[in-house]
Amino acid sequence: MSSIFIGTSGYSYADWNITFYPTGLDKKDQLSYYSTVFNTVEINFTYYSLPYPRIFKNMAEKAKGDFIFSVKAHSGVTHTRDFKKEDILKFVGSLKPLIEEDKMGTVLLQFPWAFKFNQSNCDYLSRIRENFRDLELCAEFRNNSWLREETIDHLKNLNMGFCNVDEPQGLLCGVSLINEKDIKV
Repeated sequence: MSSIFIGTSGYSYADWNITFYPTGLDKKDQLSYYSTVFNTVEINFTYYSLPYPRIFKNMAEKAKGDFIFSVKAHSGVTHTRDFKKEDILKFVGSLKPLIEEDKMGTVLLQFPWAFKFNQSNCDYLSRIRENFRDLELCAEFRNNSWLREETIDHLKNLNMGFCNVDEPQGLLCGVSLINEKDIKV
């Protein structure tokens, strides 16, 4: 049976101190509070730098209940395509605390608009799948060329989810595609 997870992209924003978080809540307690309202969050800093395991250990300890983390893949995987196997192993190793605490959701692969549907890019998705082994993966495309049945079939074959996101005008148009994975809103 699938589950529905509801959360946001990130949880620590200055304007949330007056609109979401209780007055006076210490920044170090934001994730704990957030996890009482939502059951998932997308972690974005991993797009810019490879994380240390202790950061995720700390986050796992603060998240309450059946809370899960979706973690954005590093830009070296999705944008510059210059990742080395050692980088993937380091990235996956940093997720170990989330995995051990059963709080690891999906690794989000957010591709740029220039990443269009073609055989070379489908092969690249297969290469990513091989390198990330058993981790749950979800692809977020920003180019309409991916809106085709072959995309869903390929992702299913790779045991990879499809991220259907509300994007700015001019990028991927809204669609309703589900490929039998948990739903995260």
